[in-house]
Amino acid sequence: MKLARPRLPAATAVLAASDADAAHEDGTAIRAHFPVGTAAVNVAYPLSTEGARTLTLKSGVAISLRLVGATTAAAEYANGYLVYRGALSAGGDAIVRPTHDGFEDYFVFDAKPPTASV
Repeated sequence: MKLARPRLPAATAVLAASDADAAHEDGTAIRAHFPVGTAAVNVAYPLSTEGARTLTLKSGVAISLRLVGATTAAAEYANGYLVYRGALSAGGDAIVRPTHDGFEDYFVFDAKPPTASV
């Protein structure tokens, strides 16, 4: 007698594909490279979670953002994303998806964090 194998669900991507095809470090920040067109904003990503992310709009207005309550985690570039492993004091990683319009942040936890906020 042959037992039927259970069907596994198809693998599905959780994150959208990144617009960036590369990134480079300029000594003070990380900058994403986009293969087609120009970005609507210029974003300087920090080398570690201790630094601020700075968005400079085409008008010249600059906005700086910092992840509050972060640990010290160095940036890594992988397949169009910036990854800060162990960036959150609750034990999670921060993943940044560069886009032509700015960026999207994602937070990944191995276990449920003590509070439901980041």
